[in-house]
Amino acid sequence: MVSNIESNFISAVLYIHDNGYKVSNFLPKLHKVLTENFKKFEIICVNDCSKDESVREIRAFANTVDNTMISIVNMSVYQGIELSMNAGVDLSIGDFVYEFDTLSMEYDEELIMKVYFHALKGFDIVTAAPEKMRRLTSKLFYQLYNKYSGSPYKLRSEAFRILSRRAINRVNAISKTNPYRCLST
Repeated sequence: MVSNIESNFISAVLYIHDNGYKVSNFLPKLHKVLTENFKKFEIICVNDCSKDESVREIRAFANTVDNTMISIVNMSVYQGIELSMNAGVDLSIGDFVYEFDTLSMEYDEELIMKVYFHALKGFDIVTAAPEKMRRLTSKLFYQLYNKYSGSPYKLRSEAFRILSRRAINRVNAISKTNPYRCLST
């Protein structure tokens, strides 16, 4: 057994929508990275009403690995990335949660651990952005946004991100009220 395996529990939430052809390539790579680096982890696949063989591909992969929690959350109607990923994150139990909006691994697998180690330095949200943008539309959008937004931050497309449980809890708490904090007269 490798002695430098991380003890934090990791959740990986994957957005799945009619991309079963990518599942069979992405899941083994992700599983390998997680197995080699973490004692405990889970993979949550959020199926956003896919009409292809996505779920069959996930189940086929899950049947090839032992001692790995792979869950499928099936959205009954198409929800889009934001709501689907929120559903997956809500079900996650990890100390840190990876969010993979796309199953295109156009980056070195080592980048998955690089963002994790960066998060350990105290950063609650760490994103990984590709050096080159995949789609021309994304490239044009971010060029225009960065030029005219007036923002000091230069944005670009992300490949994936990692969130700390502290960040997830804080964001969830923003929209909640505490009835016991009422003013009494």
